[in-house]
Amino acid sequence: MVASPGVKLSGFVNRLRPGDVGCLHQGTYGARGRYTTMSTSGAPSRRITLRGYPGDPKPRILGEFFLTADNVTLSRLLFDGPTGRVERRTHDNPGGEAEQLYLSGRNLEVTRSEVRNNRWHAGIYALNATDARIVGNYIHHNGDFADPARANLDHGIYFASGSGLIADNLITRNYAFGVHLYPSPRNVVVRNNRIFRQGRAGVIIGSEPGEPLPAGNRVVSNVIASNGHRAITSYGELGPGNIVESNRVCANGTAGATRGLTVRRARAAQLPRARGCPNPGR
Repeated sequence: MVASPGVKLSGFVNRLRPGDVGCLHQGTYGARGRYTTMSTSGAPSRRITLRGYPGDPKPRILGEFFLTADNVTLSRLLFDGPTGRVERRTHDNPGGEAEQLYLSGRNLEVTRSEVRNNRWHAGIYALNATDARIVGNYIHHNGDFADPARANLDHGIYFASGSGLIADNLITRNYAFGVHLYPSPRNVVVRNNRIFRQGRAGVIIGSEPGEPLPAGNRVVSNVIASNGHRAITSYGELGPGNIVESNRVCANGTAGATRGLTVRRARAAQLPRARGCPNPGR
């Protein structure tokens, strides 16, 4: 199935059935101040795929994209913030903004996409996302940079609960943390990412009293450089098996704790900025 700008995106994505590939031609879909809900599931052996049309530039999706389904792949898409007002305005959220891309379900994948310019909590937010894969994306400039109160709250990827893989992404210039594993992710692997120039730490694993503790998460073989706080940090009590291993870190700040993390063969010492610090790319 193929769609062009002007189609109602929610209607198009929910007409897809197991095994279907939905392609979006170059152009803009959705609108700020609206959300697109995709709730139709594929099957384990017959996924549903929504992707940019082969050979076209990435189609631009506005508003919040709310994926609550199983066995779905999103590929070669541009999720372009801010969402605009899609939630009730509150004191903490006067603009009524939301996460740019919301993931909840089993066996979901986001790949070869760009997520940028969100102003509320996260470019990508995962809640009860089992075996989610966020692979090969460019995730940048998410957070309300004009509001100092958001400087510890707005992230590139916010993985709240579930399990999965965060790999081979470029994650850069997000207001708070690049990857925020909080409060209850289990068995999330953060691997082979380039994580540069966040306002706070590159990666944080944290907990919330009364919630299940994060456990079995691994941060391995990433390049983490030039972030405002530590390369990798922790918050609160952690469960067992949270492992940091073989990361290359450079020119990060020093704020934040690392309690509860098991460090194995990690290059954890800060390196001088003038020597050995990698090129951040875009």
